[in-house]
Amino acid sequence: MNEERFRNMESLLSTLMDSHVQFHAEMEDIKEVQRKLSESQTRNEAATRDLIILSRTVLDQIKGLHQEDEKLRDEDEKLREAQRIADEKWREAQRLTDEKLNALIEILERMIRDRNRNR
Repeated sequence: MNEERFRNMESLLSTLMDSHVQFHAEMEDIKEVQRKLSESQTRNEAATRDLIILSRTVLDQIKGLHQEDEKLRDEDEKLREAQRIADEKWREAQRLTDEKLNALIEILERMIRDRNRNR
């Protein structure tokens, strides 16, 4: 009976040893997976920081472009107003020129008629 008990204990110890070796191998695999996950997480965190910096830069550039667009709109409005005023002045100058030209034509026509009558 002692011998059978000894074999049972020996078998149990062998099973426990095999289980422990298997457990140890699995733990090493888990540690390797955990190490890779940690490295991946570190890379992802760095990439996330880079993306945050990039997005802030892009937002700043968009804000700057918006401000430039507003300035351009203001300048465009000023140019349109200046062009409107210049067009108005040109039309007035053209009207005055037409009036003077018509007056000159009338004077010349009168002079020609008067000369023709005196002949």
